[in-house]
Amino acid sequence: MDQAQKLRDLAAWYRKFAEHTDNPTIWDARLRTAEELEKEAGALEHRRESDFVREPRREDMSSTPARVARRLRFRATRIRS
Repeated sequence: MDQAQKLRDLAAWYRKFAEHTDNPTIWDARLRTAEELEKEAGALEHRRESDFVREPRREDMSSTPARVARRLRFRATRIRS
């Protein structure tokens, strides 16, 4: 089970047990904890997705071996002429 799912399960546990209290302060605290756990689970999933499908940044592309070789060949032809 991945970390995000564990957080969601824990959030469900907090929601379930929030219903079993007569104290409004405890009820509110458990619901807030569940909301925070859900947010953290969503953030983990978002980070995982963005890491998986991240587009290369411009600075990453500027120093690929093919680009470096192309620049060196271009510079060499300019120096010869």
